[in-house]
Amino acid sequence: DLFNVKPYLISILNKFIVQCKIQMFPELSIEKVKKNSYKIELSTMWIVNQRPGEYNPLHMHNDTISSVLYLKVPNKLPPIKNKDSDGSIVFYNAGTRDLEFSRTILKCEPKVGELYIFGSNQQHAVYPYRSNDLNAERISISFNANFTDMPGNTILG
Repeated sequence: DLFNVKPYLISILNKFIVQCKIQMFPELSIEKVKKNSYKIELSTMWIVNQRPGEYNPLHMHNDTISSVLYLKVPNKLPPIKNKDSDGSIVFYNAGTRDLEFSRTILKCEPKVGELYIFGSNQQHAVYPYRSNDLNAERISISFNANFTDMPGNTILG
């Protein structure tokens, strides 16, 4: 790893896991949760290059954690319809009826440098965008990872 990307991504994933565990187990002290350690392995990584009109349909991944880092986001034209989803990454949660405290759809308009980390079973899609520049590109790096609790952790699972 010429640029030490893998250790950096693993450190970011470790912080993500710790924050998720803190939310999952509020009865435990934050210090106790932070003392836990995890074996984190990047399983796949790929580059996504999209031109105007291209998209990723609704899908999920097979690992534990998925992520996307936006490297280039082109200027885009306003949407044709009165929707703000053009060019957005959209996360779907159809498993809730709680509309007061939960969202069934979360739309995020990506910006260069933004890193989205989410559970691999989270349904998501990337909407197409329009641009005057037919050579415009939206470039991102995506990766999947798995983790396991190390022996001696306070929290298992």
